[in-house]
Amino acid sequence: MFATMLISIIVPVYNSANCLKSCIDSVLAQTYTEWELILVDDGSTDGSANICDDYANRDSRILSWHLANGGVGHARNFGLSQAQGYCITFCDSYDEMPPRALAAYVSCFIPGVDLIRGGFERVKNGNTTLVSTPKCVVGRKEDIISKCSSTRYEAYLWNSCFRKEIIGDIRFNEKISWCEDHLFTFSAIKNAKSVMFIPEVVYRYYAPEVTDGSSFGKNLSSRYINPDMIITEALAEMKVKKECVAEYSKDFLDLIRREFEYKVRLAIRYAVIGNHICQAFILTLRYLPKNLILPIKLLYYIKIAPILKLNIK
Repeated sequence: MFATMLISIIVPVYNSANCLKSCIDSVLAQTYTEWELILVDDGSTDGSANICDDYANRDSRILSWHLANGGVGHARNFGLSQAQGYCITFCDSYDEMPPRALAAYVSCFIPGVDLIRGGFERVKNGNTTLVSTPKCVVGRKEDIISKCSSTRYEAYLWNSCFRKEIIGDIRFNEKISWCEDHLFTFSAIKNAKSVMFIPEVVYRYYAPEVTDGSSFGKNLSSRYINPDMIITEALAEMKVKKECVAEYSKDFLDLIRREFEYKVRLAIRYAVIGNHICQAFILTLRYLPKNLILPIKLLYYIKIAPILKLNIK
């Protein structure tokens, strides 16, 4: 609809020199060319800053900024302060955008639609999984949140394009670096008239591959996560979901409860991994229904039994 609509693409950059060029090249390859690429170097020490500057010197649509290290939320917030586009999307520096991603977004910004959510490819260990859903426009907030869950589009940033007006003064919580995108997206949904879900693939996400024998990969989505931060995010997410809806149906309350309890169980898992057994028990008793307590207690015993046995010997 908008032949010359400017799209702002915000990319937080931190020590990603080995994949940053592929990310930027995927933006340069877009069939839709009315964009600005905002590269926010978050205090990199590996040469990423030089790559950002080199590309900015070659193409006036690319803007390179350098900050002291403050975290992904801080970098994205700075990018938002610089964005001039009619709409805004995000890309992580280790991922890519397929050539027609921006064109797909532009074609879907019809009157009344404030947010576009597209399909994506998840690449891990050489295997690609496609997540896509038929095209539809959803206006009722309860249905939008349910659709995010049922389609597996979730509340990721990178398969979303936001009309700048609905973002307003929404900013990332800089103290949270796990699922911070969920909080941002659901806050924007609260301001949206309607959301369009489209099947077109707008993002290629490279999931971390574990190569060192450890339990975790090397990027933000697979590191060891502080259980307290998981609970803080889960509580805030449940709150903003409820704020989106004036009156809750039972199905909606069940949905957000299940998603909250999933994150609680994840926090408990990380507490157990970190040998914070007391914290794990407290989280279990405080947030989980009684019918889930026994299986999780058994998990604790499996974890601490070798330690007890060693101490007895």
